[in-house]
Amino acid sequence: MIDTGFMMSHPDLVNRYWVNPGEIPGNGIDDDNNGVIDDVHGANQNNVPATGDPSSGNYDRHGTHVAGFIGAEVNNAEGISGIMGLNARIMGINAWPYLVGLGGGSAPMSVIDRAIRYAVDNGARVINISMQGEGYNSNIEDAMNYAAQNDVVVVVAAGNQGTEIGDTHRIGIPAIYAKGIAGAIAVAATNSANGNTAPEICVFSNFSSSYVEIGAPGCDLNTFTNYGGHGILSTIPPGTDPSGYGYIQGTSMASPVASAGAIYTYAILKELAGLNPTAALVEEVLTTGSTVNSNLVGKTVNGKHLDLKGIYDYVQATYINPVPGPTPPSTSEPCN
Repeated sequence: MIDTGFMMSHPDLVNRYWVNPGEIPGNGIDDDNNGVIDDVHGANQNNVPATGDPSSGNYDRHGTHVAGFIGAEVNNAEGISGIMGLNARIMGINAWPYLVGLGGGSAPMSVIDRAIRYAVDNGARVINISMQGEGYNSNIEDAMNYAAQNDVVVVVAAGNQGTEIGDTHRIGIPAIYAKGIAGAIAVAATNSANGNTAPEICVFSNFSSSYVEIGAPGCDLNTFTNYGGHGILSTIPPGTDPSGYGYIQGTSMASPVASAGAIYTYAILKELAGLNPTAALVEEVLTTGSTVNSNLVGKTVNGKHLDLKGIYDYVQATYINPVPGPTPPSTSEPCN
């Protein structure tokens, strides 16, 4: 998860972080020779060279909230359950050292390419990037291609300007790069105004019928929060809310929901279908298996919205129990 700092001690996340098997904690040595000292749970790529602590004492609300959607522990009588809280491990990568207000500030794009390469080189299978910037950055595009070539899926938030993104509207990097990379997925945010069978685009969400592959939950019109929006519940530092949980809205929230869908897709292709899925296959199965929603036509590619059951059914029908085709006619000659 490439984001702001993370609250590593949050009770719903403390057991959910990736543990680097090649690193001995606290000895001040780069035991696995990956260029980062003591990177037991991830890294802080804001520092050059990177350091091994992905937390941040001041700006860990965003990253902690994003992490909960994927990895909050399941069945522990704490707060919420992450979508993949039984089977995913979070590699925390701090690549955004500041957050001015909720969703404010600009992500330092120069850090994201290093963060992507670190994740790929250290064994991540899915990368979530709940950040956006403007303009063009070839280093990030190259890093996303590097991930896809190594069969690591990259999921990115479309951005929160409420406008169409694309070649002429470059306010959604790195999301706009996803279109040209098999294995990269840009995500718009949707609400539950009409129930989960007919979600609509959130008013703030960027969109595109060609650059945004899918929609996923990112706001809730029934829950207005103190942070100035209709948010979704997830983990936050207790300093923000004494309960350790709070509501925030954004494509930043939709992206990890879709990332959880990518993890789920990867897992069922590998464990149930017996495949070694490429990043391109994960994207193809996730998008093909998901729902076409009329409310999202013109907002996402083919109006697609994340549908975990649809993904499972598609894998079941296509890779596990495919419907047999007709028996081809025999072309052999009779023996005389």
